[in-house]
Amino acid sequence: IKRLKIRSFQGAKTMVNSSTNGVHIKVEDDTDEMEIMDLQIAESRRGLEDQRFIEPCHTTVHTEPRPEPYDKLRFLYTKRVFHTPPEVMGMTIQSGRKVLERMRDHPMKTFIMSIEAGFLLSFGVLMSFQVGGRWGSSTGVNNFVFGGFGIPFGLTFIVFMQGSELMTANYMYTTLAWLASRKTEWKWEFKALLANWIVCWLGNFTGAVLHFILFAWQSGLIKTIKIKGDNGLPGRSYSDTLDNLEHADVIYYDSIDDFRSDFDDGDLCFRDNYANGNLCKLIQLGYKKSIANFGTTILRGWGCNWMVCLAMWLQSTATEPISKLFMIWLPVTLFVACGFDHFVVNTWLLPGSILVGGTYYDRRLNWGNAFFYNLLPATIGAILGAWCLVFHIWYLYRDSWRIAQEKRATYRPATCHGAIIPQPPSENNYTASLRRPKGVPRDFDPRPVESDDDEEPDQVSIRRQSQSTSEE
Repeated sequence: IKRLKIRSFQGAKTMVNSSTNGVHIKVEDDTDEMEIMDLQIAESRRGLEDQRFIEPCHTTVHTEPRPEPYDKLRFLYTKRVFHTPPEVMGMTIQSGRKVLERMRDHPMKTFIMSIEAGFLLSFGVLMSFQVGGRWGSSTGVNNFVFGGFGIPFGLTFIVFMQGSELMTANYMYTTLAWLASRKTEWKWEFKALLANWIVCWLGNFTGAVLHFILFAWQSGLIKTIKIKGDNGLPGRSYSDTLDNLEHADVIYYDSIDDFRSDFDDGDLCFRDNYANGNLCKLIQLGYKKSIANFGTTILRGWGCNWMVCLAMWLQSTATEPISKLFMIWLPVTLFVACGFDHFVVNTWLLPGSILVGGTYYDRRLNWGNAFFYNLLPATIGAILGAWCLVFHIWYLYRDSWRIAQEKRATYRPATCHGAIIPQPPSENNYTASLRRPKGVPRDFDPRPVESDDDEEPDQVSIRRQSQSTSEE
């Protein structure tokens, strides 16, 4: 007689101890300590037969359903390094459905989460300007530093928050969820999709602008240009009309021509060991983006969001945080270093370049050009970039995903080499929710026995027999 005890503890590991006296399996999850079953299993052999009894019986085929949480006890838990593409598509669809449901039931929560996403990504943008903007050159090394250290961190914050609504990523999540929905639900899900896109656009824009005003401009991390008035200080400022900024955070010029001359031909950008390099980088990028061709910005937004959605897809394939961070870092560094246009990044960059005095450098750097020649075409390009990945994924993996869904609908846990499979306990009949393994008598009671940890198995057996005899 061998005793097989399966217990559940708090944690996330599986420990198996096998010896000639028995096999003890501990599966740790988020529940309190609870003895699920206490069985006596007759065996005729030891050694290899013991190993066969606890042999893993799971599969990694992507068309097979993954085990339910209560079904993890039927195999030795083996942590997988990555998820397969159909599994990632299933997770993406599930996330998209949650986004649409939240938009339908709690629109204000969606707006607040959108503002949060704008703030989190803007922290990464600020770091990019503080590090890469002060590198002092426009070479490939500078582009790599500007793209690799800052913006990828902001997107990582959003991913690990697991709830922030980033507009560019939602283009992928909501579109896949809409494609996977039933025909009877297409209408309301399409309405929720459009509403989510509008709310997230406004929320991300609000969060990015507020972040620049609070943490980059008013904090003095990026200085502001002021033109002296006719009677000396204080001078005119495009944004700080009330003269609230600290004088140490302001650069004064006698005229607009003096500022333009110092910006183009002077030493403004590399003065004091590139102390104003972030200001120059901000104005230069804002000027170039506000005068770009409409179609050019669409193409740049297209390539950008293709990489952003690819980053979200790749991080879903990973199963642990370090791999997720690396999978996000690669595509995001690529699109920033190449010079593509990300909508949320531009909602921080363009208003910021206007507020610090970029309009003095060129009158075409204004709110109207920023919207019509950058933010609007960048939004259109972001939708196209997301759809490039969405429809490609849907065409390749929809059949495998549907097969897995059909099997999941009819899936019933089965025994593995005679091992017992715990089922979700029923409130009315706890005993009926447990399967009886082969070799166990029909009158065997699988309910847990309250016993001390030091109690021997034979004593438990004797106590069970006495209880059954007294009941008879």
